[in-house]
Amino acid sequence: DEKWGEIVVAAIIPKKLAISEEELQNWCSTYLSDYKIPRIIKLLDQLPKNSMGKVIKTELKKHI
Repeated sequence: DEKWGEIVVAAIIPKKLAISEEELQNWCSTYLSDYKIPRIIKLLDQLPKNSMGKVIKTELKKHI
């Protein structure tokens, strides 16, 4: 984003494997305010975590 330098991104680990990014985008458009809708949606198998079980945000950004 040119104004704030950040955008809303969703990294999702779907329980239902047959869901698409388009279906998620449609759901977000229905239930979220415009400024809360993720511009990017990534479906992942798992989140990158360290030995303590915390999400490694720098690694996550590489996937996006």
